[in-house]
Amino acid sequence: GHIEAALGIERGVGVAQPQSARRHAAEAAPFEAVAQFEHRIDFGLRKAVALRRHRADVLVLDLVAAVIDLALLAAVDLAVVSLTLQICGLDVRQLQRLPLGPLLAFLVVQNGGYLVAFTAGGQTIGKMLTGIRVVAAEPGESLDLGRSFQRTLAWVFMLLPAGLGLLSALLSPERRGLHDRFAGTKVVRATP
Repeated sequence: GHIEAALGIERGVGVAQPQSARRHAAEAAPFEAVAQFEHRIDFGLRKAVALRRHRADVLVLDLVAAVIDLALLAAVDLAVVSLTLQICGLDVRQLQRLPLGPLLAFLVVQNGGYLVAFTAGGQTIGKMLTGIRVVAAEPGESLDLGRSFQRTLAWVFMLLPAGLGLLSALLSPERRGLHDRFAGTKVVRATP
């Protein structure tokens, strides 16, 4: 026991430890706790930044998908009007001779039907090409035809004032537009 006391070693149940090592471990414990806390905060911040970046990426992809869908719809609309003019024996300068009511009704049904039907399946052609899909916001809920109709109708109304209604997605931390909130939907990356 005198040699251990002279060397500053205490006998314990396990291996003998120098008193200075125990003292250093006790002094270092608060710093280790702080380091672990900082690591958790750093990990949490990195995760939050990654999630925010992911949501921003999905928002950009959703915008690209909308441009693709609108271009496809415009091409189909142009083809329908062009074929209608040809069937009627008219040229583009005589467009006003077409009955406006039935033509507009057809275009609304065709465009709205495309958006509602494809959204009910989770993806329009634009969303398929960009790798995203529309899902119900709450787990366990389904994306049905009624929810798709609500989302499409709200999207059209938000698009009308020069697209300003869609800015709500930029201001929301979840990057969900009012049309998604109204319909209880969200846009996510599609899983293969």
